[in-house]
Amino acid sequence: MERTQEKLLYGAISGKLIYYLRTMGYGAKSVNTSGKEGNWDTEKICVTKDGRDLCDINCIEGTITYHNASEQEEINLIRDLINELEEQELIFNRAEPMKVEGLKHYRVLAEYNNVILAACETEGINSSLHKVNSYQYVTWERDKGGSQMGVHSGIYFSDNYTGAKENFVIRSGFMRKSKLLSETEMMAIYSGIVKLEDFDINNDDSYKIFRQIKEKIQDIIPDIEARIYRNDPRFITNLVNESEAIEEDIELYDQEIR
Repeated sequence: MERTQEKLLYGAISGKLIYYLRTMGYGAKSVNTSGKEGNWDTEKICVTKDGRDLCDINCIEGTITYHNASEQEEINLIRDLINELEEQELIFNRAEPMKVEGLKHYRVLAEYNNVILAACETEGINSSLHKVNSYQYVTWERDKGGSQMGVHSGIYFSDNYTGAKENFVIRSGFMRKSKLLSETEMMAIYSGIVKLEDFDINNDDSYKIFRQIKEKIQDIIPDIEARIYRNDPRFITNLVNESEAIEEDIELYDQEIR
């Protein structure tokens, strides 16, 4: 991506970035350093966590500066968020409007096998009464007859970009569902990793891989521990009950694959 384009993107997503950072539990403050009268553009975002300074995001230069190398994981999360918002901005601005009457405010982000991934831009007010624009995603199937005809069977994802993309690749047949892990399969893997943590594997190189897999599953299923263990710490405190929990997990998995 060219440097000028990157700067423009940072400016375009700054409001959304502040909003999502706050929903993730960070403090995020918009700063204008130009001193020019009437200039309210966000030039820098100061990010804090639990009352401590975490990093500064320069929306003019498109850079992130942080104060402590030990915060690298947090910084990587923020970079991932920025990258996703940039991707959404780019793909939406490059997309063509739909040619279906009544849906021309939507843009076609991708199409395959008569299935469409589309989005429209909406304006809302967050809990702090600040205006926040967001993209709302949907997948449709085209009616027979070509692009001028209608669409049907819409599945709406609000601003869940990742969920909409995943639905599109499966629904369109671009990727077979059999190649993806189901929620039950991911829960079984997560449960197995938790049990491995009872052993001294911290010095094993595979430990880092297991931890990354666990974190990825947590990102996909945030309430996974409550769903597996019913908010019961039995898998830590009671080996007998833990065995029962494992049996229940296996039973769920067997039901899923039948």
